[in-house]
Amino acid sequence: MNIHPAQTTSSQRLIGIACVGNEADIVEAFVRHHVALLDHILILEHNTLDGTREILDRLATEGLPISIEHSSEPKFFQRAFTNQLLRVAVETQCPDWVFPLDCDEFVAVPSRADLDAALLQVGEAHVRMKWVNYVPMPDDDATEPHPLRRIRHCYNHVTPSVDDNPWVWKVAVNTRFLGDYYIDRYEICRGNHFLSMPGEQRPISAPMPPIEGVSLAHFPVRSVDQLTIKIAIGILSRLKTDAQRTWHLAKIWDDLTSGRVGIATLSEATRNFLDSGRHTAEALKDTPVKFAPLPVTGSLAYGGYGLPAIAVILKWIELNILDDEQRVTALLPAHEMAP
Repeated sequence: MNIHPAQTTSSQRLIGIACVGNEADIVEAFVRHHVALLDHILILEHNTLDGTREILDRLATEGLPISIEHSSEPKFFQRAFTNQLLRVAVETQCPDWVFPLDCDEFVAVPSRADLDAALLQVGEAHVRMKWVNYVPMPDDDATEPHPLRRIRHCYNHVTPSVDDNPWVWKVAVNTRFLGDYYIDRYEICRGNHFLSMPGEQRPISAPMPPIEGVSLAHFPVRSVDQLTIKIAIGILSRLKTDAQRTWHLAKIWDDLTSGRVGIATLSEATRNFLDSGRHTAEALKDTPVKFAPLPVTGSLAYGGYGLPAIAVILKWIELNILDDEQRVTALLPAHEMAP
């Protein structure tokens, strides 16, 4: 299956929107994959420290059809950021469809022509795309920097129906059906799983059927370094907040800090996404995997992390936890301190 460049003769205009955090290991692959399928991508980069910002700026300099906004907002308000991107996309890009994507998700379809054909069959509805969760394996080539070339197996898990579990599906927005009136009445819910009323986390009554022949290849766990950054910042960001304790974060933290982290930890962390909210990773531990590599066109030009994982975490602590006095007393070199 080869992905061909997006066709400018298409009768539809397809736009992607994405909020991006510390994703330096996958952000270039994400952009290059989707500019072959979508007409433009609007990206909000949020306070990244690992080289993501620099990679995005280099991709924009190449002339790729992407627009990048950099956010210095201390907290990551995913829902608010995503819906702001949706409004900007509708106002500036004249889209027929908007695809809200996470940076670890890849629209899986043979070509732009196939994507167009599938969308034209939908009619007056939004659509849902099922997650297909990819997982690291012991025989992956650890020297391969491209995540889609390195991680080529996915869990062979039957995606629950939309009615059984809407949290394992992702939405694409039909702006012709959304209309000017509903752009202020509906929101993309947190995680991009469906459209909801503002502030709610349940689907609206508008039709959102599964789309045939299109899925989202999901790469939530890619390496020990990536998982370490994700879990550490995820837990640290919950300090001094009333955020609900997330059990699977605590379990992975325990593996990381006890030295038990390895393929088993990466596999378990991935299984948390197979049937979120209904079955735990432990309950799904016998789920088989299958070989299902995604097509990859070209190589990465800009590498991965600009800093080691521990440096990213320490820098995050410096910027987000220490106050000004603590930064001076704890971090200022002795020869620069006042006598």
